[in-house]
Amino acid sequence: MLTNVTSVLASNWTAAPHTFRIEWTSGAVTFYLDDVQKFTRSISNVFNSLRPQLGDSVATDANLTVDWLGVGQYAASGTFTSRVFDGQAVVIWDGLSWDTTVPGGSTLTVRVRTGNTATPDATWTAFATVATSGGAINQTKRYVQYQLTLTSTGSRFTTARVRSVTAAFHV
Repeated sequence: MLTNVTSVLASNWTAAPHTFRIEWTSGAVTFYLDDVQKFTRSISNVFNSLRPQLGDSVATDANLTVDWLGVGQYAASGTFTSRVFDGQAVVIWDGLSWDTTVPGGSTLTVRVRTGNTATPDATWTAFATVATSGGAINQTKRYVQYQLTLTSTGSRFTTARVRSVTAAFHV
């Protein structure tokens, strides 16, 4: 049987949004704040007993706000294919940029394809890897679509976080 254990992080981080992560194994629980390890606590028999509990014990500060919470194992990989974006005419697709965080043990592969039909078909280009954010597309077509493939080395590690993807073009 587990008992509640409280651990307090230093209070100088509360004035802005942050990312908290808890990773657990059969023998320990490790706590992170903004991808920086803060401490590890030894514990056993934790796999089926952990439940999230969020609280704000300071009555004089702003309310606690949680934007996202995930519980459970992460998939080792996944692929997201965007909707088709319309340049409204045949345009020159210049480059693809993205704003992401890719923690150690994770990878992000970004690919793009273009075409002149609203629905991808055999006339579209094949997906091509864009190696770095801001990398060239260099295609003259009306439509563009991107694909993100995210992988992680373990089921208890967060994969890349993608905040935005932007396709630039000119006429």
